[in-house]
Amino acid sequence: MHETLEQILAAYQIHPINQRKISESVYEITDQKRQKYALKCSRLTDDKLKKWLHVYELAATIPLPEVIPVYLHQSEDLYINYQNQIYYITPWLEKAEIDWSKYFQVLANVHVHTKKSTVFPLQQTVKTFNQYESYCRQMQTRLLEWVELFERQHYMSPVELQVCTHYREMNIAIERILTMLSVFIEEINNQHEWSISLCHGNVRREHFVGTNRLHLISWENAYFENAIHDLVHLFSQEATYYDKDFKDWNELFFGSYIQVNPLNKLELLLLIIYLLDMSKYMQTIEQSILHRIDMVVAVQKLQKLYRKIIFGLHFADHVEQQEKS
Repeated sequence: MHETLEQILAAYQIHPINQRKISESVYEITDQKRQKYALKCSRLTDDKLKKWLHVYELAATIPLPEVIPVYLHQSEDLYINYQNQIYYITPWLEKAEIDWSKYFQVLANVHVHTKKSTVFPLQQTVKTFNQYESYCRQMQTRLLEWVELFERQHYMSPVELQVCTHYREMNIAIERILTMLSVFIEEINNQHEWSISLCHGNVRREHFVGTNRLHLISWENAYFENAIHDLVHLFSQEATYYDKDFKDWNELFFGSYIQVNPLNKLELLLLIIYLLDMSKYMQTIEQSILHRIDMVVAVQKLQKLYRKIIFGLHFADHVEQQEKS
């Protein structure tokens, strides 16, 4: 790998005095002038490479200062294909101090400045959500059957005990989804336009870097879709942290992100539906019953999914309070 790094850095006319491996794909490079760079060995496929390049075209033309810049090498390209691997170099920036108000503003700026309207197929969308509504009712029945089965056990396994403990909140979540779906289907008939924005595709706290100005790094999974897809990913990630105060976090979101990129009623409904979705929770129970997943792994996975759904319930409550006020 040392020889590979030398070949790549030479194309950028970077003369390193120190190379520090941060992960399997990232190196911190320090040159003779003590300037630092991040060298990334990406997993960009041909399709993802086109989307990644489009991100930097947008960043240059709009512009989007939130997107971390990428250095050009001698051929004035943004990347190097070396031995069938895609490499690129950005400035080295330290991880940002955790400040969710600023994080939300950065993400909102990207979403609002790349937003454009589109028209989605109404009939197909309504059909899809009607099918999902039926699926949710089946999940509700199935979950109750499992709980009744588990409670008949003289000694419950950790997963069985966990599912029974979660049941009350999970049933509330399903009832909430069914209510939201009914409102969503009614609302969608009155609103045919839909917005799409540049989505990062893998938003998480460690991808916010910088001190004076915040940037988002790692745009390899970028795509265009409604902004709520980024938010679902971010919220689902953060919901696994046990020290999070959901009320404060929701207030920060509405006080920063929503102020920059307001979400309409349809988008907020869909965001809640995604957060409350129990598909993976149910799949994990089934995998455990069929012994297709290790017991410890199942317990950990169920707890994380439970936290995401609890977060969704808190978020739904907060949205309703915002509407009333």
